[in-house]
Amino acid sequence: MLEVKNLSVHYGMIQAVRNVDFKVNEGEIVSLIGANGAGKSTILKTLSGLIHPSEGEIVYLGENIASTSAKKIVEKGLVQVPEGRHVFPGLTVKENLELGAFLRKDKEAIQKDMEDVFERFPILKERKDQDAQTLSGGEQQRVGIVRAMIAEPMTLLMDEPFSALDAISRKQLQELTKLLHHEFKMTTIFVTHDTDEALKLADRIAVLKDGEIQQVASPSEILASPATAFVAELFKGGVRHE
Repeated sequence: MLEVKNLSVHYGMIQAVRNVDFKVNEGEIVSLIGANGAGKSTILKTLSGLIHPSEGEIVYLGENIASTSAKKIVEKGLVQVPEGRHVFPGLTVKENLELGAFLRKDKEAIQKDMEDVFERFPILKERKDQDAQTLSGGEQQRVGIVRAMIAEPMTLLMDEPFSALDAISRKQLQELTKLLHHEFKMTTIFVTHDTDEALKLADRIAVLKDGEIQQVASPSEILASPATAFVAELFKGGVRHE
């Protein structure tokens, strides 16, 4: 479905990503993991068209989209949930959610989706007319994730979607992501620095260090046969969650 080939990205003279290769199969959850500065978010921004690579290809549904604009990439079904609490200030919860459907034409289906969202998440229904900025951090993150889902993406890109949350909110949003992924069967790529999170949610994990791929494998394979000393140390003591 998506294949990254020999991807390199520069910020001026600094090379942030170096000759990265990996594939994402339809319906998979793939995690990009590594320390700060490893190139995780840069890769995600490149996939979503926010920045363009200096070398390499991003083949999505058989087409190289490496130089495609962010708007065109959204139209092709790749939608990103940015890092942090990204709600639109001055807009209500309902208005924020409706923005997720701005490219859709099926008004009746959009209305049904909104009704389904409010049935599934009573807290959002209770606060649908409230300024989204006044919600708690976890609730704002939930709005961001659900807003992306309403766009009906084929592929969902998530940058540290559970960062800066308390343990309870983090667990709730992890469970929500897993639930929505299985229900909508969408391909998901998410960035994290949390090994437990990657082991718990991902079908496969791409480990990055200094802009280079160290290993791409399933959680059980990474735990059983780490490809490098860095991977072994990173996942030391990790446990695969079923």
